[in-house]
Amino acid sequence: MKPETLARIIKFSKDRDWDKFHTGDNLAKGLAIEASEVLELFLWQNDPTSTSDLADEVADCLIYISYLCDKYGFDMDEIVNNKLTKNEAKYPVEKCYGKSTKYNKL
Repeated sequence: MKPETLARIIKFSKDRDWDKFHTGDNLAKGLAIEASEVLELFLWQNDPTSTSDLADEVADCLIYISYLCDKYGFDMDEIVNNKLTKNEAKYPVEKCYGKSTKYNKL
């Protein structure tokens, strides 16, 4: 995400004095609720009827993730790259290519 977008997200919350509500548990719950709203768009169908609604719900998830990263001092690029490095070791291409098997069953 662009730094100016992240700054805008954080400013939005600070301007409204909402930081006091951004405890770790509240942010985690908010993220789970927003993720459920993404899932709801797929209920009883393979694709959502509105990609605009899907984009809004995904944006809400990203905003909550941004608040969590800000609260705990995470650099998004760093944590994503660290996790990808771990996943590359757990899921080597030669063992998992074309499979959905969990790493401990490969």
